[in-house]
Amino acid sequence: MEPCLSARPLPSFEDVLKSAEVRLTKALGQHCRILVKRRLDEDSIREIQRIEDKAFRHELRYTVEELVSRGREEGFLLLLVLCEDYHIAFLHGYNEPSEEDAFFLDTVATTLEGRGIGSVLVALTLLYGFEKGYKSVTIRTEETDEKGRKLKRFYQNLDFEVFPCDPLEGVAMRRKLDSRSIRAVYEKTLS
Repeated sequence: MEPCLSARPLPSFEDVLKSAEVRLTKALGQHCRILVKRRLDEDSIREIQRIEDKAFRHELRYTVEELVSRGREEGFLLLLVLCEDYHIAFLHGYNEPSEEDAFFLDTVATTLEGRGIGSVLVALTLLYGFEKGYKSVTIRTEETDEKGRKLKRFYQNLDFEVFPCDPLEGVAMRRKLDSRSIRAVYEKTLS
């Protein structure tokens, strides 16, 4: 008899990373890789800025100094997506400065919309955070951006919930990390 899926141990972040690359390769019809970096280098900063230039309005883009500062935060993580050796998306975050045991998902950006790239990156980050012992992942976002993207709904579809914060910080959202919820996001987005 086949064991219940929920009784199986979660795969490791490294194993899921490989399956995420396969999923993106199939979805995009091009060979995709996801690079995991714990430090920023000049090439990564350049690629982040190139992607931000295409994905964000000017006031949301980080300067080199701001990126370097974030890259120095404790627990820094950068996921960079390459398709056919061309960077198309990234996600970066670090330890939540104001909340112990939380990972702050700072930025997700992609040059290709509606292909599941952002969902894959966020799901990978949730699994990474759970594996590293974080209790939750937090974000600050907008209800809807200038392009009409429903950002709050995007994160709600990944089980993030709104929590109170200063309205000048945008919409604050949190996703608790426990084995049951991580299994659900894994099965929905990464398996």
